[in-house]
Order: sequence, then structure tokens, then C-alpha cells
Amino acid sequence: MSEKLARKFHEVYERLAPSHGYKTREETREFDPKSPNGRLMIRVCGEVCGEQQDEIERLRELLRKSREWLYRGECDFDLLNEIEKELFEKLKEEIGDE
Repeated sequence: MSEKLARKFHEVYERLAPSHGYKTREETREFDPKSPNGRLMIRVCGEVCGEQQDEIERLRELLRKSREWLYRGECDFDLLNEIEKELFEKLKEEIGDE
């Protein structure tokens, strides 16, 4: 997934750069996952995705616990809805346009 995200990021960056007054280097216009720049972009995307995945797992665990609390009458239904909403938004960010 990291390489796919890095490739997408690179494509969008190259497309938008001219409209922001930036001219990219000709030798890096094509994404090369084996180049130092390509490997760096993949690594950065991997770490960003990992951080996002950690947050999603934290929200899933909170959702599981809050459902247990709700069933025992120890949790407010509105709180459960807020947690589910936040988790849904994070999951939408994670899957993007896959």
C-alpha cells in the first residue's frame, strides 16, 4: 500500500506543481520506486499509513469497549455514536479511492 500511495502522491504532485508556480526536475518526473527519492517517498507513506492504522485500531477498540458499556448500561448512546462517526471518517480516509 505504501508504494501505491507514494506513486499516487507523486502523480498528483507532478500534475499540480505547474499550477502553483513550481517546475519539477525533469529527471524525477517519472516515479521510480528504486531511486533514493522513490524509496524515501514509499518509506514516508508507510509511516504515515502506520500512524493512521494505529489510530484506527485505537478507535476500533474504543468502539468495542463502548458497545460493551452500552449493553451494561454504563455508556451514553450519544458517545457511542460519536465514536462510530469518528471511526467511520478514519476508515474513509484510509481506503481513499481504492
